[in-house]
Amino acid sequence: MLALEKAISAILRRPFILLLFGVVTLIVTAINRFNPIVPILRGLDSITEGSFIESIVSYLQVILDPSIVPVFAGFVVAFCIVISLLAGLFFSGCFNIINNELANKQKKKGEYVTGLKKYFGRIFLITLRSLIVAFLLVVFMLVASVPAIVITNASITGRSELIIPAVFVDVLTVLVILFGFMFFRAYVFFWYPAALNSEKKYFAQSRRFVDRHFWSIAASILIFDLAFVLFEYLCTYISQSLLYFFVNWIFYTVFFTLLVTYIFSAYKVYGSKSK
Repeated sequence: MLALEKAISAILRRPFILLLFGVVTLIVTAINRFNPIVPILRGLDSITEGSFIESIVSYLQVILDPSIVPVFAGFVVAFCIVISLLAGLFFSGCFNIINNELANKQKKKGEYVTGLKKYFGRIFLITLRSLIVAFLLVVFMLVASVPAIVITNASITGRSELIIPAVFVDVLTVLVILFGFMFFRAYVFFWYPAALNSEKKYFAQSRRFVDRHFWSIAASILIFDLAFVLFEYLCTYISQSLLYFFVNWIFYTVFFTLLVTYIFSAYKVYGSKSK
């Protein structure tokens, strides 16, 4: 609670942080409104003319096709580089402002530019590595879930004797995926404050921090996840497109401003308790 209170106090004292995130989320929300990826995936889903489970297997076959892998890998790397450059330009200055405010440093002119000059390289490299590993992790998790998908599909289509094994395998697979992504996100989230508060071995410090406080961190991330999922569910009841756009923009601005500020706040609060 202390970390959350400090995060909210920091945002209220420095509303410029909210403004920065507001500009970024406005751009992302506008782009997402015309995002062609979801319609393309839906089109592929209709082409397969199968169930959701069969569609996942079809996507995996496409992604892992030897003739497509180089093209897909090139696209992923290019995408990661572009996003990492943008992250470096925005987050290096923004993180510096948040970090200084939480450290009770005197407000100075040019904090954003100072952070951009000092931390751009660190933020760029951290984001690039995290995105590449995230893509690999998603592909790995999808491949690892194939046995569960196959046995679940078989139990649904008439093999009733496989229901109990399917439930066991499904639960095990879901737990592995949940904890895998939870550890990954925790390490990545706290990699950034570690990079701004130390001069070397940022990931090692992030890993040690997360290992010491994993359950507290996991509980906090889970609360943010549930809030996000609940919001997305409620948004399905908004039929007016313009209202949907603005509601999403406002929520994303507040949500991600609070999430990022909380991560930096938790790093300082939990870190000080460990000393």
